Amino acid sequence: MTLDELIAVAVARYEFRRQLRKETAAAYRVALIDHVETRDFAAAHELRIGKPQAEWSPDDVHDFKTRTLKIPRVRQEFAPGETPFGLPVVCVAGGSAAVTDELLFTLADNGLTAVIERRIAEPQWDVPILISALLMDGSLVATTSARGSRVAVLKYLARNSPLFGFFIAADMFLHTIDDTTATKTEGIIMHIGTRERRLVRLATYSRTPAGVVFAPTKDMVPTASDEDPYAEVFVSVPPPPAGAPS
Repeated sequence: MTLDELIAVAVARYEFRRQLRKETAAAYRVALIDHVETRDFAAAHELRIGKPQAEWSPDDVHDFKTRTLKIPRVRQEFAPGETPFGLPVVCVAGGSAAVTDELLFTLADNGLTAVIERRIAEPQWDVPILISALLMDGSLVATTSARGSRVAVLKYLARNSPLFGFFIAADMFLHTIDDTTATKTEGIIMHIGTRERRLVRLATYSRTPAGVVFAPTKDMVPTASDEDPYAEVFVSVPPPPAGAPS
């Protein structure tokens, strides 16, 4: 695939604008790379070096790995006085079910199934960061977030509401990089957490002529050696008082 073909594919897939009348080809390519990099690091690197990932040399892979390691970590906190104002928020009143781990995981399973079904029905759907927070009174708060602010949003909810647990879903590229090769897989990743439990639920998929095909869902428990951005959601947040809410 040539550079021109890579550019055409990226413009169509990531819905980028047309080249401006007085814009040079080089400037347009830089703008396209900046646009794509917020959605797909590997596709942006393909545009940067002019080669599809399958044709990368070991030096190309090394450059890609170096760049990914420099990606800023997700935002951990909002500034004093700042709030996630403007985010669309939906709150569903609590029902009669007891607020337990089982309820949280049932809601999370339902949410993941809904995202998977929509991805199959709409292969080009641009999935937002979907955040759901289960409160101690059984209410469910649902919102979306910018990719870099998802942890800050959860910490804000933990500090300003009686948060029992959360689940957050995102459509992401999973990159595997060794010394000479780099590959990527698309997947819906769901993080589920309470004060006591953490789970990562992963549903990878491939795009085929017959449509989107999902592999069986896998569960992973983050370990102490993993870089877990959600490990600190409840840190420094006092636990809610014991007993039923008044």
